[in-house]
Amino acid sequence: MLRRFRARSRHPDVGILPKVRVTGRATTARPVSAPSPHRCYRLVGNVGLVRSLLELSAEWYRAIAEWAISTPHWVHAFALFGTQALLAVFALLTLVAWWRADRRLAVLVAPLLAGGAAWVAAGLVKDVFQQDRPCRAMTIPGGTIENCADVSIWSLPSGHSATAAAFAVALAMLWHRITAIVVLLALFEGFSRIFIGVHYPHDVLAGYLLGAVLGAVSVFACNAPLFQRNSAEM
Repeated sequence: MLRRFRARSRHPDVGILPKVRVTGRATTARPVSAPSPHRCYRLVGNVGLVRSLLELSAEWYRAIAEWAISTPHWVHAFALFGTQALLAVFALLTLVAWWRADRRLAVLVAPLLAGGAAWVAAGLVKDVFQQDRPCRAMTIPGGTIENCADVSIWSLPSGHSATAAAFAVALAMLWHRITAIVVLLALFEGFSRIFIGVHYPHDVLAGYLLGAVLGAVSVFACNAPLFQRNSAEM
């Protein structure tokens, strides 16, 4: 693994590690005590683990993207349509859940709030990490299904995956019987982002984590006594 990484580092176009830039305000350095050797060993080990996971994620991306571009054109068209349409399906399921719950406002607001918050939050986090999209950082023979010039620059986390996970968690908490359905839809959404070539697998996982948290928070917030009282007065 180390020899492969050194070989790739001599050829930038072959390297597969995603480049991540974290922005932040510079602070004045302060003298600190020297860390213990044990802490240094743990830190080096953690950095090595993260590097290995990112490298594995990039390898998976390359394998999926190369396979995807070799599929028939109708599959490409279906994937491009489906990656957007799945979010509309979540919105439709939200309306169905709201209708079944006797038009309770919380059932309508919670999933929509979760999805919207996840989309906005993912965009903000992208500006912090500034990780290039894999279709910009790596060369895939034949290109990718999605034209990289048609999407935004940064990829971590996946906004579509975060939104899908937020909807899925909120809907599963409000309508338990469709849990399996919404989980499958969220998984398809995340895979489609890798399949069309615009996200690494770790982008999707990060999006799932962000969306799941916001989905749960939205449901709890919309079922809080204050919200229930205000909605009853409307």
